Amino acid sequence: MNRYKKLGSNILWMLLGNFASKVLNFLLIPLYTNCLTTADYGVADLITTTITLLIPLLSLSIGEAVLRFALDYEQTDLLSYQKNIFSVGVYVSFASVLFLFICTPLIMQIKGIREYYWYFFLYFFTQVIYVVLAQFAKGIDSVFAFSLWGSVNTFATAGLNILFILFFKWKIQGYLLAFIIGQFLTNIGLLFHIKAHRYVIIPNRINKAIFKSMIAYSLPMIPNNISWWISNSSNRYIVTAFCGNSENGIYSIASKIPAFITVIFNMFIMAWQISSVENFGSKESQKFFSTINKSYISLCAIMTSGLITFIKPIAKMLFAKDFFVAWKIAPILIVACCFHSLALFLGTIYTAGKQTRKIFKSTVGAACLNIILNIALVPFIGSFGAALSTLISYFALWLFRVFESKNLLKIEYDKISSILSALLIVLQTTIVCCDFGFAPIISIIILLLVCVLNINFFRTIFSILLPFIKNKKKTMEG
Repeated sequence: MNRYKKLGSNILWMLLGNFASKVLNFLLIPLYTNCLTTADYGVADLITTTITLLIPLLSLSIGEAVLRFALDYEQTDLLSYQKNIFSVGVYVSFASVLFLFICTPLIMQIKGIREYYWYFFLYFFTQVIYVVLAQFAKGIDSVFAFSLWGSVNTFATAGLNILFILFFKWKIQGYLLAFIIGQFLTNIGLLFHIKAHRYVIIPNRINKAIFKSMIAYSLPMIPNNISWWISNSSNRYIVTAFCGNSENGIYSIASKIPAFITVIFNMFIMAWQISSVENFGSKESQKFFSTINKSYISLCAIMTSGLITFIKPIAKMLFAKDFFVAWKIAPILIVACCFHSLALFLGTIYTAGKQTRKIFKSTVGAACLNIILNIALVPFIGSFGAALSTLISYFALWLFRVFESKNLLKIEYDKISSILSALLIVLQTTIVCCDFGFAPIISIIILLLVCVLNINFFRTIFSILLPFIKNKKKTMEG
């Protein structure tokens, strides 16, 4: 299959299976802002944020290895190889759950988690198992199963959130329980869909060489993932420490709009991870990476500018009561999300080349920068300081990878259009955040200019789609 066609097919499955459901999840924001206080949402967010840290730490980031090794299709005995990969992932994940259980007395000492510990434990259990199932499904080219059950997860979680929070008035408990049940149903569905029982072998039959290779691959991803967590989430703890749960609740809800655009970017990255491995390092691969990189930068710029343009009307629809002020923080986080996604794209160069020991240098540096900036800015300007810290650290991360990744694969950039687009978006963000009276008009003009600067993106998309349109036309005429 043509590489562009395969990438397009995988992206399509991601969109069909996840986009509508993610929109639904996005539309639940008014439910949270109407039925939960800023303090309630701040506590719930801290719980989920802590689990995001513990999963890569306790599971040794084994999910990353499951995906990458499952993509190695050129094996003499492919089924046996896949059995080893899946079994390593499952057993390491169960070991992480056991370790968390052993640490129960320690975790019970943490204020905020103590009151909801068993929700916390079950949330971790369902999520860590899902990571292995989802990564393996993608690795064995069962993207449809991943997308289908991802949709089931979101629809189930959305429905249960409405039931538990709106009707039963369970607040934080209902919020967490909805995610636990939704994830559990998804795990069961994925288990049956990919026929997971076919891939499980007893521990003493696991190939030691494969086990060691997977662990050697995944271990460097632990500091990498922890660094990502620091860049993504540590500011919530700092905001809570200096400004309280209410301010953290506002900051967390402000991140929901950037999270929506992140979902779209992540769908692309998930599909791209599968395509990036093929013939990695060849001239064809270099050209393929360059073409997709240019288009991806343009897509990020256009979507970022577009979302900033309409941020206030969107916030009026989604943010109720005390949460509305969060709209002023959101544009900064949207730009941060853009650079985060661009850095993730360059990160696939390292994972495709199995160079995970190199990938975490940049993320560790960005994480340290983020913490320093948070401590320096949050005490003075609150959640705005957290947003600025995130933006600066992600920009530094992306810039570092632009130069450092050339040692593995040299890819091309449209430098002039990228730089001008970035400058325009920074200007747009400043005008919108300051809430000048003329902000909406200037913002629309900047969006149009960004589209013009990235006109090659539309040409590239058209050139890729044109052969499919012609083939479809011939088929219909025939």
